[in-house]
Amino acid sequence: MALFTTNLIINTGTDFEQTFTLEDNDTGGRLDLTTYSVCSKLKKNPGSLNATDFSITVANPSSGEVKISLASTITSTISAGRYYYDIVVDNGTRSERIIEGTALVKLSVTRP
Repeated sequence: MALFTTNLIINTGTDFEQTFTLEDNDTGGRLDLTTYSVCSKLKKNPGSLNATDFSITVANPSSGEVKISLASTITSTISAGRYYYDIVVDNGTRSERIIEGTALVKLSVTRP
């Protein structure tokens, strides 16, 4: 699996979600996630011990689609600024970071 970089924008106080379609380098098709667990974290800096866990949804593992999300109750607690995130897949014998990037957390101007 190759490592891809994708940057995100997250607005505070709103629901956030992003869907990724993962590819299998060996076959050129979608990565079958049937035997994999997926996790993703958001940190102020890569070495930080504090992290926000993204909620992960893999609705159809054979499609290779992974959705990461944060509820508005979570984004409202995150300070504006630049953060780092990644997505890691693990099948018990192989753990690999497949997506990484920065996340720009922006303070929402209009709040309910």
